[in-house]
Amino acid sequence: MAVPHGAPRGGGGVAPALALLAAVALAAPLAGLAHAQVPPLDTGPPLYMHAIGPAGAACAGAASTGPAEFTDAGLEASYTMPGADLSRLTYVEVNAASTNRSIAVYGYGSELVVSGTFEATAAVPLEALLTITDSPNDDTYTARAVHATVITSISATTPIRYIENPDVDQAAFEALRIAAQNTAIVISPGGADAILSFQQGTYIGVGGSVTSGVSRCVLASAQVTGAGVEFPSFEPPEAPAANRTRGGDDWKLNPTFGLAWDDNSQV
Repeated sequence: MAVPHGAPRGGGGVAPALALLAAVALAAPLAGLAHAQVPPLDTGPPLYMHAIGPAGAACAGAASTGPAEFTDAGLEASYTMPGADLSRLTYVEVNAASTNRSIAVYGYGSELVVSGTFEATAAVPLEALLTITDSPNDDTYTARAVHATVITSISATTPIRYIENPDVDQAAFEALRIAAQNTAIVISPGGADAILSFQQGTYIGVGGSVTSGVSRCVLASAQVTGAGVEFPSFEPPEAPAANRTRGGDDWKLNPTFGLAWDDNSQV
């Protein structure tokens, strides 16, 4: 039987085609590794950082002030706040001007300075800033004390502070400084909203739902540049070397290595 024009003769056309597919499969993840120069954002305790949209307008009646500076702990913001502002503080945001990307820090601290006046502080590690800027030394950072709220079905028109962080469940929330306010709050563990009410010395979940979008305003803000700061370098994981053997021309999917030769040598 005659072989149609252009068709592979014998088995010679199969192995090269599969080899090409394997090369493409290997090149894709390696290309991603080559550009993965940004460390992952640490979203766990004690800071509970979370990527978030930037806050905008100033909060009505806000009377807080405070600087931002680079210290051994990273970018540190410190705000002098009257009690009324502290009761509205939800998180500290750090925003990079070049990208307009922001990080929220829910694990802030606060302490009484004098009667009715508090100091609230938060520090963002330098590694975390690399997730919001491509030029850390050339960027300008704005640290904002943010009041974030939503309306719920049980609060009528009264805003309730909102923790927009899927990694903060009730146990994590109760370990944060914000829990010491002993007021109702909405958390969003795993992305599902839950309303907590402080009753008889403890927080309990109550029924109801969020009926509005998130409203954010700024209680205080300060700017600082990254000029002269020694940012850490981040090296991506070393790419695995291709290990092609003479095991045969048949490819198969190995659950550990992925695409492999028939003797399990990694492609």
